Amino acid sequence: MNRLPVYYAAFFADAVLRRMLTYALVVYGAEVLGGARWSGVLYFALVLPYLCSVHAGGIIDRLRKRAVLQLATIMTLLLMVGLWGAAQAVAPSGAITAALVLGYGLVSAFAYPAFFAALPSVARGHSARATVIMNILAMVCYVAAPIAVGLLRVVTSWPGFFAALALLAAASTAVVWAARVPLEPVEPAPRRAGISELVDYCRTDSTLRALLIATALYSGLVVGPVDVLLPLFADRSLQLAPGAAGMFLACGGIGMVAGAVTALKVIRRGRMGWWLCGSGLAGGVLLAAMTMLPAAAAAGLFFLSGGLAGLFCSLTIAGTQVCAPDRLRGRIVGLYTVMLGAPPAIGGVLAGVLGDAVGVTTALQIVGGLTCLALAVLFLSASSLRQRDPL
Repeated sequence: MNRLPVYYAAFFADAVLRRMLTYALVVYGAEVLGGARWSGVLYFALVLPYLCSVHAGGIIDRLRKRAVLQLATIMTLLLMVGLWGAAQAVAPSGAITAALVLGYGLVSAFAYPAFFAALPSVARGHSARATVIMNILAMVCYVAAPIAVGLLRVVTSWPGFFAALALLAAASTAVVWAARVPLEPVEPAPRRAGISELVDYCRTDSTLRALLIATALYSGLVVGPVDVLLPLFADRSLQLAPGAAGMFLACGGIGMVAGAVTALKVIRRGRMGWWLCGSGLAGGVLLAAMTMLPAAAAAGLFFLSGGLAGLFCSLTIAGTQVCAPDRLRGRIVGLYTVMLGAPPAIGGVLAGVLGDAVGVTTALQIVGGLTCLALAVLFLSASSLRQRDPL
């Protein structure tokens, strides 16, 4: 277990960089490249490569996970340096920026599942709890990232901001190399046992299938639209200064941390499907209600909504980890990553278009209503989520 603190630090360094970039690209697209549509395009480029995560998981199952993580951090550093260079142009190119972001998304499609797939070998006998703790750290990024982005926007230009991300990537690389993930023997699966074996297993495990569907619905209807619309809501609808906008978004992040910590207690109480769908549905209600209030009250509801989101995400990733057999762990975590990362690509683009068409506030209200409807239908149709303890 003594490797765990360094491993947690390595995961957090990678996650906070990814979160800072996700937030910053939305604002950068709107401010520098020409509107909310560019925000959606950059977000689409960032998360689209998560479609490769299942294949990435198959590769991870066959390789040393430490090597995958080390290579991913080096590539991240090179891409952040590229973004810094692109931002220095007199008229920054949206196409070049999108290409670099697409490259980073592809690297993340390997790094994220590799972190979780390697966790059981680092935290022997404690993988479920360690998974929730790592998810808590991911939620902390929702606090740290918007505050850091807000402060950097106050004290430096966009080229300076991307230079700061390059420095963070260098630090992330150093910590990952220091983590010393165990070099355990690798047992390659037969070629035929790639995606087909994964599909067969998902067909037989109704709980895993329901968790993946829930993750996909929540990611497409909430994560993508919120990532695109919330920075614009703080900037346009609430008319907050950059630093205040960062603090507003951090309120949701603080709530996510609280919700993820709560999951440590909830996870052993049973009725996980009730907790999971209930938290997602209630979060959709609060998200819509938030748009009808002034900034201070909206921040309070955003905190509560973030808490429910943190609970939801912790339950889905912990349940997925528990359902995954060792021989399929990389592929199942990769499939979870697809469900977590790919639907937001579509949701984010549509949210950007919807925000321009009907306004950011109305778009958020529509998102909240659709989330409630989708999770209610899922709960009623998936019997495994209504069992006492589907996890």
